[in-house]
Amino acid sequence: GGARRRPVVGFLHPACLGGGGGERVLWSAVNAIVDRPGPDVEVVIYAAWSAAFARALGTDALVAGVAADGGVRLELARSTVARQFGLTVPGGVRCVDLKTAWLLNPRLYPRFTLLLQSLAAIPVAAEALYRYPPSVLVDTAGHPFCAFLASALSPPLPVAAYVHYPVISTDMLAVVAARTPQFNHSATVSRSRLLSGVKLAYYRRFAALYGAAGARTTVAMANSTWTAAHVRSLWRPRPPYPLTVYPPAELRSLLCLPLRRQRHLMASIGQYRPEKRHALQLEVLAALRAGSPTAAAADVKLIMVGGASTPADHARVAALRVRAGELGLGEDALDIRVNVGRAEVVGVLGGVGIVLHTMVDEHFGIGVVEALAAGAVVVAHDSGGVATDIVGGGVDAATATGGSGCSAAAASAAAPAAIHRGVLVSGRGEGEVAAWAAGVRAVLRLDTDAYVGVQTRARQCVGRFGEEAFTAGFLGAMGGLVDDALATVGGGGARRKRQ
Repeated sequence: GGARRRPVVGFLHPACLGGGGGERVLWSAVNAIVDRPGPDVEVVIYAAWSAAFARALGTDALVAGVAADGGVRLELARSTVARQFGLTVPGGVRCVDLKTAWLLNPRLYPRFTLLLQSLAAIPVAAEALYRYPPSVLVDTAGHPFCAFLASALSPPLPVAAYVHYPVISTDMLAVVAARTPQFNHSATVSRSRLLSGVKLAYYRRFAALYGAAGARTTVAMANSTWTAAHVRSLWRPRPPYPLTVYPPAELRSLLCLPLRRQRHLMASIGQYRPEKRHALQLEVLAALRAGSPTAAAADVKLIMVGGASTPADHARVAALRVRAGELGLGEDALDIRVNVGRAEVVGVLGGVGIVLHTMVDEHFGIGVVEALAAGAVVVAHDSGGVATDIVGGGVDAATATGGSGCSAAAASAAAPAAIHRGVLVSGRGEGEVAAWAAGVRAVLRLDTDAYVGVQTRARQCVGRFGEEAFTAGFLGAMGGLVDDALATVGGGGARRKRQ
């Protein structure tokens, strides 16, 4: 009973224990808000807690929902987040279980998935606001349509959005317009002028809706300059938004790893999702090992490490194992690991010489940052945030000469020292396997001094992606909203101690 004295910062993140980069941002943001100097605020996580608890127990979600009271949910979060990211979850965080979160399952919408899943976020957000009304709503899961609801309230509810990727982008429109087959644009549709035209019209109308929702967001943050450019073009927010706030990478345990590596060991770090293109990695591995027994790449081994949180993810893992068998890739060539803990990921990154990252238009690429910090040489696609901000972008503070990657073609032909912070592979479709293989071979051909030089330059560029930089950027963006909320409730109480 009685009015609450502290403002409430509510985070909308239904899959809060999913173990991906988005979840790392969530829990780092929660810690940033709780640990910030100044008056206290209450933090609430709106999530599908019953489903998360069910996965942890291997039991029925309904039974789990009955069993999982707020304290049990918080303990589940603490143990899971510590295992996934090595992060702590502060005491006192309130966990609100969203009964409507199932509406966000994309499998419910085999057609018009983008539109229907986005619209489904409105009733989910309505439940969150009804169950425990916040002073500020923070969307860290990519559900911008909740801003339609928040802006319709009286008074309007401030909404902050941390955008990991644009739900739709000008790149997606270009793919459909060019009728280019891709994981989210089937060959059946791309071959048909009529179907492609219909899909393009749908995408354009959805992009207009997406922009209207984004325009109602109070504070917009993006995880890379690439994402920010797309958000700016579609949402048209008032300056200075969107602000680029790089996701937090856990660097301390990686920067201390020795640089001495087994060059023939490669790793791939990323969730088992279609856009990560793990099947392409198998083709590249087979091509590398198909050379003569004396070739440098003949004994290359790939360790795939990733998360699988849905039946579809696990089905993809099973399909990868089948395909590996068809390509003749045995245990000496391939090791597929699923849902491993943080310590094991660090162990893998500390032993491999190369990290392969095949996603096209990766919005940021926190796995790439961690690979660079660990001392592995990255071979990645020349697109998205990986190209603009990490391997091929930004400023190398040590040399002040800027930092470009090196295309696979150039790396293959140029002197080994031409590789600056990693290899960026251009192109898609036919001939792509050969381009990726050429990029890996370029790294394998580096002499020891050149290889260590790449490792050193890569490590020098990652400081701007650390936890401290994220905290400063996130609080800088959120400060005005939190201050306004504090002023509305007349300040706050004493600081809550972390438990």
